[in-house]
Amino acid sequence: MPTSPIGKAFLGFTLLEMLVVLTIIGIITALAVPFYSKMAPRLRILSANHELLLDLRHARSEAMTDKRTITIPFYPDQNTYVLDDHKHKMAVDIIVSLEKMKEQSPEDTSTLHFYSDGSATPGLITLSDNGRRINIHIDGLTGQAESDEN
Repeated sequence: MPTSPIGKAFLGFTLLEMLVVLTIIGIITALAVPFYSKMAPRLRILSANHELLLDLRHARSEAMTDKRTITIPFYPDQNTYVLDDHKHKMAVDIIVSLEKMKEQSPEDTSTLHFYSDGSATPGLITLSDNGRRINIHIDGLTGQAESDEN
């Protein structure tokens, strides 16, 4: 370890060492930013898919446990759905659309039902975000909700 003219050891880094470390950090950051910007939309739609699947599975479980019908209205124009009197807003740029549903209400909502025997209104929920699509299939007989991403 280098010593000063007085004989005490220097405790620190040289300017050159600091510049080398800052250059390495800059290179790593420059490589990471494009990677993150490409992954962020995919992570956003995967997160929305995971949240919606959990809510659907919870609704089915609650319907069977409480021996009652659980109704989940979807409002695609607002990117929301209601479960347990709580409105769930989907992430920005994600569109929820329902197809093949048996029931359409006059308020332009698509309604999904989970029944006490475990069955459900069959349907397909599509999440889309900038060209990416994830489909969630609801089996009418078993009430199981499965995603293309599972």
